[in-house]
Amino acid sequence: MQITDRVRRRLAESQTVIGVGTSLNSALSVEYMVGSMDLDFIVVDMQQSDIDSAHAVHMLRAAQAADPGIFPMIRVPNYDVYWMQQVLDSGYFGLVAPLCESAEQAQQMVDACYYPPRGARSKAGSFRAMLYEDYLARVNDEIILLPQIESARGLENVEEILSVDGVTGVLLGPVDLCLSCGWFGDDLWSLSPFVEAVKRIKEACESRGKVLATMTGGDGVYHAQRLGIDIISIGADGGAIRVTMANQVGAVIERLRTPS
Repeated sequence: MQITDRVRRRLAESQTVIGVGTSLNSALSVEYMVGSMDLDFIVVDMQQSDIDSAHAVHMLRAAQAADPGIFPMIRVPNYDVYWMQQVLDSGYFGLVAPLCESAEQAQQMVDACYYPPRGARSKAGSFRAMLYEDYLARVNDEIILLPQIESARGLENVEEILSVDGVTGVLLGPVDLCLSCGWFGDDLWSLSPFVEAVKRIKEACESRGKVLATMTGGDGVYHAQRLGIDIISIGADGGAIRVTMANQVGAVIERLRTPS
């Protein structure tokens, strides 16, 4: 297997990096999405789903079968070294960790994910990621680590979090950040305190040579791009089924049940 440089190449070319998420425990869903869309990455969500490390491996295989150049990312449940090293050993290169509120948590992520001397990741004798060509020589330079900023405390400490060596950037959680900060409205991207927070985070990223990512949908995608967000996950399979399919099928049902 080849290590993909698609995300880093897009970033180097100042292009918006585009992907989708998956929260359904389905390798077939991953295969459908990756095989039918021009994606830079896919992010598997272990935090808010029933996906475990064994299922995540099958979903990774499905993604790479559909597109060997896809960049595989995953959101782990927490900062436990077990989760991070499990998914890295299976072959993921991008990691998101939820609810980062301190530089200490970000450093914990770095220590778990990099091999010495940069971190403290342990090396097993045999694991799936060794199928990548030149894995041990390249992995420390290729992984992307994104602690997630989604609380008032995380926002307060974002500059310190981004100053941790080894953190690639941060991932903004728009809804949870607004809930934590008490910012309410129908369109989060039109709320001035939220927009100012995004600008603050983006400035902190740029001044440290880091990247800013987010997960959003609808018109939020375009607002995010206009605000300079580098990596955007623009939807997920679970939400697509719950909303899009429900709307489409609901409209058909209503028409079928309406007397002609």
